Amino acid sequence: MKILRLTSIIILACTVLACEKGEDFESNEFTGNEESYTLFSGSDWGFYGEVTFKEKKDGMAQVIVHLENTEGPLEFPVHLHNDSYDIEADLIALLSPLKASNGISISESVIKADETAFTYKELIDFDGHIKIHLDEEANKDVILAYGNIGANQSKPIDQGMAACSSELKN
Repeated sequence: MKILRLTSIIILACTVLACEKGEDFESNEFTGNEESYTLFSGSDWGFYGEVTFKEKKDGMAQVIVHLENTEGPLEFPVHLHNDSYDIEADLIALLSPLKASNGISISESVIKADETAFTYKELIDFDGHIKIHLDEEANKDVILAYGNIGANQSKPIDQGMAACSSELKN
């Protein structure tokens, strides 16, 4: 009985220590610098949320998109375009699809058409915007949510939204 109790205590201690090391590893990946931008509803679906750029210690960026009011099994394409959302702008990068089941997209890096990655600094200075589309096919012009980022973050949002170019550009 004492051996069973001692074994249980050792297993519990090892589990706690392993969890703590995992948390330390995750928090050590980032510098603590991050920027967030509002995403506005682009359709009657009523989705809205935010995109957050988190700086990694290697200077790269993790991008987290979170939308409210999503549900179900669908995945929605997330695009990074240049210029403001009210201009028909080039598609610069494809981000990880947003899962409707939890409303989240996490991109560990943002790869441009020339296959180089955006740094955190480049993203927060970028003259661009994010759009979340209904799909990549017949409904690609249905914008579920959108928002200016970087150099465009303070641009007014009372202008119309432009269609998207679906061709990846450098």
